[in-house]
Amino acid sequence: MLIKASLKDFYVAGTSVEFDIPLSWADFVRSTSTVGRDVSWTSGVSPTYLRHERTWRQAMLYSGLRSTSSGSTSRLRRTDVYETLDASEKGAMSFFLGQATAKYVAEVVFGCVVFAHLDSALRHMGVPVGGSRPDFIGLCGDGRVLVVEAKGRSNGLGSVLTEAKHQVSHLPSAPGTSEIRYAHASYFAAAELRVALLDPGSASVDEVDREALIKAHYGSIIALLDESRSVLGRSVQSFSSEATGTSISLTQDVLDDYRSLEAGDLDADGMLLRLRQRREQEHPLMPAHAGRSHFEAILDTVESRFNRNSFEIHRDVQMPQDVYELASESSDRRLIMGPDESVVELDGRWNQDLMSREVSDRAKE
Repeated sequence: MLIKASLKDFYVAGTSVEFDIPLSWADFVRSTSTVGRDVSWTSGVSPTYLRHERTWRQAMLYSGLRSTSSGSTSRLRRTDVYETLDASEKGAMSFFLGQATAKYVAEVVFGCVVFAHLDSALRHMGVPVGGSRPDFIGLCGDGRVLVVEAKGRSNGLGSVLTEAKHQVSHLPSAPGTSEIRYAHASYFAAAELRVALLDPGSASVDEVDREALIKAHYGSIIALLDESRSVLGRSVQSFSSEATGTSISLTQDVLDDYRSLEAGDLDADGMLLRLRQRREQEHPLMPAHAGRSHFEAILDTVESRFNRNSFEIHRDVQMPQDVYELASESSDRRLIMGPDESVVELDGRWNQDLMSREVSDRAKE
């Protein structure tokens, strides 16, 4: 599947480029299930409740979206179930779509590895939380920091990006930090799910501790896990939901590194280095996925269409053919691992044929 993305004002104010990002149902479920809530701030909340929460996020995804084919590719559209929701219900679903797509785009386009709620990271640092601030802080494989405000719209884009850019500008740059900050929104254009990013320009709170970011990112996932097993020869800890036909896991390698970080035997940079080293090794769980293995090519292609001398930019960016080929190959993939070593497995309910149908028709199978 493909999802159309636009970058607005990333090069020169008033410019915009559009390009396609490859996406599979496994990618989307992984992002939906691993973004958000920090358990350290919800002490006393039963892990069972947290698992229910992830399950209904997945169920919203399953019931709210379907794939539709156009030529050799497919895209995501709202289902009949989504259309029958009232405005508040659509708003709730759009909120989670905004967060899930924000994580996925951060990984695919910018090489993000750790993507955490800023509030959660500040709490791990013992910093008071208050006032307006962006939603997420991300750490990229090349050391850059992402600052992201995420929004979701039930209909057109409207002015949501312009409104969101003020929040993403409220966190000043840390000295010496290489960063990218932007407002992100998911929305529907003629019922098709799309994303848009707006660069608000430079801004002007203190540097967020990397260890706090890692703990905020992984804490909410670790609290879910209740089963040890092996996936394609890789030891993992998992949480499975029969209701949605999903399994969410973290590799034992990243869990061991996390324990070492908590014990003080490994620092944040050391853990990120180990993640990168393992990511560079070929493994069946790490797919040859256009979004992850070729995100540099995506940015290179976008930038190659931008004439810095004349300040002109082509509105549509034609992606390399392998992006579309790999998107087609991965569209029905139901086992995938992300750069943070979170792993998702989906059962047959998520196959491409069923997920192209309206929800009422899937139940007839």
